[in-house]
Amino acid sequence: MSLKDDMIAFIKTIESGDTDVVLRTCHPDLKWISPFGANEGNEGQRQWSAAWYEACPDTVHNCFNWFEDEGRLVYQMDVVGTFTGPMVTPTGTLLPTGVSFISRGCSFVHWRDGKITEWRTYFDPDILFDMGMLPRPDGA
Repeated sequence: MSLKDDMIAFIKTIESGDTDVVLRTCHPDLKWISPFGANEGNEGQRQWSAAWYEACPDTVHNCFNWFEDEGRLVYQMDVVGTFTGPMVTPTGTLLPTGVSFISRGCSFVHWRDGKITEWRTYFDPDILFDMGMLPRPDGA
């Protein structure tokens, strides 16, 4: 299997509600960075994934434009979902907005010995406004 195949299987398993797949697939010393914040360790990432899918259980990742080279994987994605449940964060609980979103972005994933060791995700900021994490600028 290719890293792309491994990543697709990983994402589909998380989307099905099995966030323990993070413990099986991510290295214990995982470094994950995104506009939402950063996590170190696979347990921190499992907790983040569980909180995300509690808040947005219908989330689907539509991934495309894959690039793979020597343990590195890059792909673009459209993440689609609806913010229907509370999201517990380190700074407090975000109440659901009921807003459906499409967030466009990309991920850079490093694999070593069959485990994800580093994962950086970048995306457009609209989802931060849709989820109430940032106030929407006037006129936006």
